[in-house]
This record gives sequence, C-alpha cells and structure tokens, in this order.
Amino acid sequence: MLRTVLTRKRRLAGLVLVLAVLGFGATACSDDSEGGDRPPSVAEARKATEENPNDPEAWRDLSTALQTTGATTSAIAALNRYAKLRPKDSDGLRQLGALYLAQAVERQQSPERVPTAKASFEQAAATYRRIVALKPKLPSVRLELGQAAEQAGDTAAAIAAYRAFLRLAPNDPNAPLVRRHVNQLVKKVAAGGSG
Repeated sequence: MLRTVLTRKRRLAGLVLVLAVLGFGATACSDDSEGGDRPPSVAEARKATEENPNDPEAWRDLSTALQTTGATTSAIAALNRYAKLRPKDSDGLRQLGALYLAQAVERQQSPERVPTAKASFEQAAATYRRIVALKPKLPSVRLELGQAAEQAGDTAAAIAAYRAFLRLAPNDPNAPLVRRHVNQLVKKVAAGGSG
C-alpha cells in the first residue's frame, strides 16, 4: 500500500511539474528570431523596477528574467509585486500559481526542504482561488486549484474544486479521470484518511 501511495505522489508531483512548465510557457516573454525584442536580463529588469517601482510590466519582466536563471523564490516575489499592481490579471496570477507549484516541486526534491513544500502548495491554491474569483467559469483553473489543494493536504477543497471542474466541463477529455479521482478521494475521506 505504501508503494502505491508513493507512486501516486510521484505521478502527482510530475503532473504538478508539467502544469508549472505549461504555466511558464503561456506567459513567458518570447524571443523573436527575426531580430525582435529579446527578454531583458535580470540586471536590466531589476534596474527598470528601481527606476519605476509602480510599473507592473517591469516587475513581470523581472520575474520572467529570474525564472530563466532558476531563481524561483525571487521570481515569485517579483510576480507577487506585479499581482499587487495588477490584481485582476488572471494570466499573471496563473503564472504566479505555476511558480508556486514549481517551487513546491523543487522543495520536494530536497529532503531537508520537503516540509516547506506544503506551504508552496498552499500558496498555489490561494492564488488559484483568486483566479476563480475573477473567472469562475474557467474549468482549467478549477482543475489546477484541485491539484494544488490536494497536494497541500486540503482534500475537501480539492474535491470541491474537482467537482466544480466537472460541472463546468462535463465532456472534457479529462473528465472521466477526474471523476474516478474524486470517487477515490471521497472513499478515502469516508475511510478516515486525510490528504
């Protein structure tokens, strides 16, 4: 049984990592191969935030530059500043949620940092809740919320998010898998299991 739980956790961690990568890909700056704009370096982006600390795009550029160097925690801080300046930008929030997920996965890879991974999953779930408040009919965000909440150990919130996904997208190709997973979670809760 323990082997099954560990295998499932590895699969979920892999799924979280995929979501994190997809989150970055959807919002990262692109390098136009025909001589167009190149993303700013960390130094250039940091200078732009110092020159105009209320420029949300400067903070997002800094976050993107930091992501490319692997400085996830600093990228999160910069994107949080962006989100304060643009609190209704669901794309920016989605990128922030993906960064928290990436941070959680990074922390799971290091035994001494595993206990802090839960906090990152909780931050991701909180970020996805903000997006749900802005875009309540977007099924993919409900799915991402469910995954983050589940990884954070909040099974009840995960079940609610997954069920909302199924209500919003009953014919989605992932719906059968999500239905089975919800049933497993419900059985687990009924049997006295937590998360």
